[in-house]
Amino acid sequence: AVVITALSEHKRALLEKLNENMSAQDAVQALIAATADWISLNPDAARCIFRFRGALESAGSNALKTHNRTELSPLLKRLEVWIKNGEIRALPIALLLPLLHGPLHEYARSWLAGRVQVPPSAYVEVFIGAAWGALKA
Repeated sequence: AVVITALSEHKRALLEKLNENMSAQDAVQALIAATADWISLNPDAARCIFRFRGALESAGSNALKTHNRTELSPLLKRLEVWIKNGEIRALPIALLLPLLHGPLHEYARSWLAGRVQVPPSAYVEVFIGAAWGALKA
């Protein structure tokens, strides 16, 4: 339940930054900035998500599947529109999401583990550039 609550708070922060008229590039900037800020401001919740999400997915958690389907639906619909419009590469969703968040999440794990001292929010422009570079059509 703690992981689902933390994920819900995180996704709510992300989705608040999106609107239907955003370009794919603006949305990537908003999503990466919101994620970096949320992780930096909520390190305990972020640690919980990173630590236990994989275990829940492996166990086939129905709560997690329902959460993902409900919470991520608006983002997934927008991704489909941006693919159709030729704004982002036509890749499977299972590949698009890691390309979007991969570098940020990897750095965040290092920060949360104390291996680096500078919070992810300090490098938001770098993460935006990496994500947009990987996704743009």
